[in-house]
Amino acid sequence: MKRPTEPRAPVAAGGDLGQRDAATVLTRQARVLRGLHSVIGLGEIACLAYMWVCALSRRRDPWLAVSMGVLGGEGAALVVAKGCPLGIFQRRAGDDMPMFELWFGPRLAPFAIPAFSSLALLGAALVFARSKPDVEIPTERTDFPVSFTAEAEPIRP
Repeated sequence: MKRPTEPRAPVAAGGDLGQRDAATVLTRQARVLRGLHSVIGLGEIACLAYMWVCALSRRRDPWLAVSMGVLGGEGAALVVAKGCPLGIFQRRAGDDMPMFELWFGPRLAPFAIPAFSSLALLGAALVFARSKPDVEIPTERTDFPVSFTAEAEPIRP
């Protein structure tokens, strides 16, 4: 037997943007926070990707330190707030949609934080385990026989 279905509320052009109820309209503050939260999340994913590139290539530079600092700060914030700290502000602004549910849907969203946290911890362990190689690769050729100064003598065969 078929269940009777309720008619759906009309959806504005562009879809419902992940809102659970199509009739729900986000306030300006909620839309700004959702956008800010997504930009921060994308930045943190970029930090995670850069940390993995550095871990696999043994690259060490100031951007790696920045990336690891950002990821460490986000990890500490997740532990202290028992969830994403920006999610608290989003809910206060009237947006009950968690960012990862907006990105990945309700089925995969519960696995996002554990997966990204595991990737961050494993990547950090790999960065520390794979230290810089002992042999430095020179960036300039030191055995080049010709000097380009005005006082250089020509090379004779």
